[in-house]
Amino acid sequence: MKILVLIFTTIILTLCILKDNVHAFKSDSLKTAIEKHYKVVEIYFPEGIKTKKFVFEREMKIKKGDSVSAEMIENDRKRIQNLGLFNRVEILTEVKDEGINLYIDVTERWYLIPYPILTRNDKDWNKLSYGLGLYQLNFRGRNETLGFMLYLGYNKKASFSYNIPWLFPKWNLASAFELSTSEYQSQNLNISKYKERRQGIGYLIGKRFGYFAFLNFTLGYRQLSTALPEARLTLSPSGKDKWMIYQIHFKYDHRDLKEFPHRGVFFNLYWRKSGEKGNIINYSRYGGDFRTYIPLPYQTTFAIRSAIDLTRGQVPLYDHSYLGYSERIRGHFFEEYEAHNRFVGSLAFRFPIRKITYHSFFQNSPFAEYYRNFPFGISGGLFWDFGTVWFQNEKLSAKKLLSGIGVGIFFHLPYVDLARLEYAFNENLRGEAILFDLGVAF
Repeated sequence: MKILVLIFTTIILTLCILKDNVHAFKSDSLKTAIEKHYKVVEIYFPEGIKTKKFVFEREMKIKKGDSVSAEMIENDRKRIQNLGLFNRVEILTEVKDEGINLYIDVTERWYLIPYPILTRNDKDWNKLSYGLGLYQLNFRGRNETLGFMLYLGYNKKASFSYNIPWLFPKWNLASAFELSTSEYQSQNLNISKYKERRQGIGYLIGKRFGYFAFLNFTLGYRQLSTALPEARLTLSPSGKDKWMIYQIHFKYDHRDLKEFPHRGVFFNLYWRKSGEKGNIINYSRYGGDFRTYIPLPYQTTFAIRSAIDLTRGQVPLYDHSYLGYSERIRGHFFEEYEAHNRFVGSLAFRFPIRKITYHSFFQNSPFAEYYRNFPFGISGGLFWDFGTVWFQNEKLSAKKLLSGIGVGIFFHLPYVDLARLEYAFNENLRGEAILFDLGVAF
């Protein structure tokens, strides 16, 4: 393992040295576009589609009359793509004597999505849930989302949610609501599995500052019960805990493409209070997630992540932190660890294998528009994951740090954005295949 770490570290140091030459590379590739700016005479937005014009306008920095470059146009194109509403986004240009016209061209996705649910709980094929869901994406053409789902199996849940990213456009406010009831199998590792019955309601109000910063406040109510009050699995002797939740969350997201970032910075900070002083439920969680993406020559990327979750107060069994569920260390992907606090980090080097191209199908069908411009491409990557969990009465120790190093191949696909196949080694050179996972690791 030490040899592998040394090789990977050498690669990282080499890339950091190359970073000094990145700006020169960028200047050469964009020299023509940056040297000459054009004044925007007119912006033409798509007609005959569901998405409203103002959805495009509030994501674009470029306005009529601005002097723009090719780089500025590409940045606006990516911001529209990040909405997640379109298979493909293009901004076409027409040079005139008096300046330049911009034409926004998009291929909309299928927005009303009834779908069967077959999901792996905790990414485990032995923990399947199944059911039906219905999502109305881009509701009213305003990028709002309505969601309903009902599933059974290992875990059971029924929920309704409504998300409004622009509640009062003048003030840049957002809002979200969720109502849910569920029956989950416990995740605790040192206790026999038991069922947690959960009910909750939550409301979020938030504000967007500029294009990249978001501040949200969430108010919620939760209750959780078990059928074994004598086992003291809840903080309340009755076997039913009830508490209010108050959360403040700040996010800054300046990534170029969320589905597979090449450049930019992302971080979020949160503080969540569960219960109040004087109540049996009275503890807090806080932490942050920091990510940066450094573009290198030939469309390669060096990516860094560091995330930490901390607790204060008496944390109930059902709100512990884990490795092996939503957060995993590749190399220890199928192992599970439990405690109060958690730290994870990653380094990655990503590179293109097959450029993303767009393909259309069933163009003679009545729904031809929704089968147009499906993306397909292939990328690869090297990664190094590390992390640990620890209890409040313990100190964070490097001796408990888990790590893994490996290689992956990534398929860029419509709707799911990314599917991953990976192989990783842990500290003892034990290898494991991660045959299927969705979305970029970070």
